[in-house]
Amino acid sequence: MTRSTEQHFLRFAEATKETSPLYASLSQDAAGDEEICNIFESANEDKREPVLFFAALHFLLLSEPDEVLLPVWQGGLYDSNAIFAAFRDYCMAHAEHVVDTMNRKVVQTNEVNRCTTLAMGLSAAMRLGFRPTALIDIGTSAGLNLHFDRYHIELSDGRCIGDPNSLVRLRSEVIGLKPPLSDDLPGLAYRTGIDVAPIDVNDDAEHTWLRACVWPGDSVRRQRLESALKIARTAPPNVLAGDATVDLPELIGSLPAHAEVFVFSSWAMGWMTSEQRDTLLSSIQDIAKHRDVALLMLERGEIFAHPLDGGAKPSCSFLVLRRYANGSVSERLLGLAQHHGNWIDWQDKETAETTEA
Repeated sequence: MTRSTEQHFLRFAEATKETSPLYASLSQDAAGDEEICNIFESANEDKREPVLFFAALHFLLLSEPDEVLLPVWQGGLYDSNAIFAAFRDYCMAHAEHVVDTMNRKVVQTNEVNRCTTLAMGLSAAMRLGFRPTALIDIGTSAGLNLHFDRYHIELSDGRCIGDPNSLVRLRSEVIGLKPPLSDDLPGLAYRTGIDVAPIDVNDDAEHTWLRACVWPGDSVRRQRLESALKIARTAPPNVLAGDATVDLPELIGSLPAHAEVFVFSSWAMGWMTSEQRDTLLSSIQDIAKHRDVALLMLERGEIFAHPLDGGAKPSCSFLVLRRYANGSVSERLLGLAQHHGNWIDWQDKETAETTEA
């Protein structure tokens, strides 16, 4: 048991105390438990992430249910001391399976409510004169974001776009400035996702992994995922296995020369090293010497250098639009958002809707 592992769990406990009290409680106790920390440290070094550890445990629970733990993961009530004891026993009994799953898998959230930020980002790009015909989703998982316009998107100010009869209902609370939300989004004839470990929407076992990455008791997210998968099965998205930091130039190069490209990264760059992010951004800049490209990033704030009046909020991501055109690069902070798009605090006055709009 190392100090680093203890800090991993304590940071995760702090990060999840509002969004997943169960994971926060278990992480807090796991930080001081030598046996749990030893299981965690048995995974490959690059796989030692609490979020992956808990997803691996959840994955096992879905295939080998425990009569105490599974009802709690599904949202049932629990006693903190009793649940940690059961959690600890289950982990120790299945340690080898948990570690094997951690080593084989990557976190695959594919939270489609982030499509609210994609729609707003596309709308902002259009206001700035960019009308893309191709969409590339980095870290796409099952490619569910590629179907964003087949979902119903609603903002708390009453504006809606998308399919009003869709099974997938997405919503974002508007804070501050009124974000753009166009009902005339581009058709995007070319749509492709890229992921190092893509999910096949027709593979039931891979569906189980997606479910395992949904945090305990979040029935709304679970239902959104199931509904999005139903839509995806009727029209499987175009998803490629590959590393965006290496394969993006070839992917964009395969598109027609006239295609204006819109790249979306939602908590994909946050999993990259700083060197990988630099490589990705450099490759996009090289590509942009020959065609116009826009990059929309919904990512944790630490990877950006944008000053904020009053600072960032808890559970906050930055929504940043970077435009590459005519050999130059421009970047603007569009807004702050909850990691899954549950709220948006629009910051960019130039692209915001006027009060009369």
